[in-house]
Amino acid sequence: MYDQFLEWYKKNYNKSFAPSTGLTRQEGMSDKDWAVGSNLYKAYMTDQQLRNQYNVASKALQQEKQTSLETADILNQRLMKYLPIYNKAMGLGGGGATETAAIQAQANYMNTVSGINRDIGNREQQLLDAYRTGQLNLWSDTADREMDILSRYADIEREQQQQKRLEEQQRMQLLASLQANIQRGAIDKISLDEYLNAGAIEEPDYNRLLDMYRTGNFENIQRQIDTAVLSANFKEAVSNTLNFIEEQKKAGEISKEQYNDAYKYYYETIIPYISDIEEVINEIKSNKAQLGANYESVLAKAEARKKELEKKEKTDKIQKDIKRYGGIYTPADISKKDESFWAWVLEAIGKTPPQIY
Repeated sequence: MYDQFLEWYKKNYNKSFAPSTGLTRQEGMSDKDWAVGSNLYKAYMTDQQLRNQYNVASKALQQEKQTSLETADILNQRLMKYLPIYNKAMGLGGGGATETAAIQAQANYMNTVSGINRDIGNREQQLLDAYRTGQLNLWSDTADREMDILSRYADIEREQQQQKRLEEQQRMQLLASLQANIQRGAIDKISLDEYLNAGAIEEPDYNRLLDMYRTGNFENIQRQIDTAVLSANFKEAVSNTLNFIEEQKKAGEISKEQYNDAYKYYYETIIPYISDIEEVINEIKSNKAQLGANYESVLAKAEARKKELEKKEKTDKIQKDIKRYGGIYTPADISKKDESFWAWVLEAIGKTPPQIY
């Protein structure tokens, strides 16, 4: 209603609304237009009041929170300062007793801080809920009054205008309903396509809702990947998940970018934990199309993991050989692969040379 009034005013007065001037009827304006504008103006002013009330109350809560936290901090600092004196006066001068009391005091302080944050957070949410409810009621009441205004005008022109506003209201309600259904997981792409093809929603709204729907699908895919990776039947679970990703892409349930990102998320999840990294690298190369623009970065991470594993394997083998021949070594020694180093080791232990890497 806030934007509707500003748009109505700009259309009828050919200038932007200035709150200081209020609303006055322009010469030549029809009764219908004036009634509609007055109704929207009332909603606009009420909305301003709701916003101001919410902002003032929210600011007061933040100030209360800050004051409460500062008070709790001051009390805690004083308690910690005078705690040794109190313990001494009570005959609890021992270090253990003082330490225990200090720990308990800190715990109480943290509980107080947590309680303050929780209380203010709850009250902020209640305030926000009340504000949103007030807005919804305002919009609903304003819409009802506007319908009454339009119903008082019976000629064709007024009926056409009424129908236009009614359709816009229905469109907004439909969009709100579709958005709520998407958030609840109660609608799919096929249904959105049907609304678009029937002309119930316009393409920009369709694209926005589809993006929202696909985002939810992508997040669900990420959760499925996490579950599959942790599954006892890893290969089967991962295979089912990747098949599901392909089905989602084919049905248009996720965008091409989300499809690529899903494969990226999968590989980046398993790369740090897979021992047979060569198999994963080959798989990544085979799935270059699935990774799209993510291919190079994912492959680089897998190659880096391969080098890391090779280095560890090589280091472990050198350590094992030196230990087997009884040598004493340091990490610096391991990097010495020249003959003089091994000659030193062999001279010290009198053994046959191991394989030099």
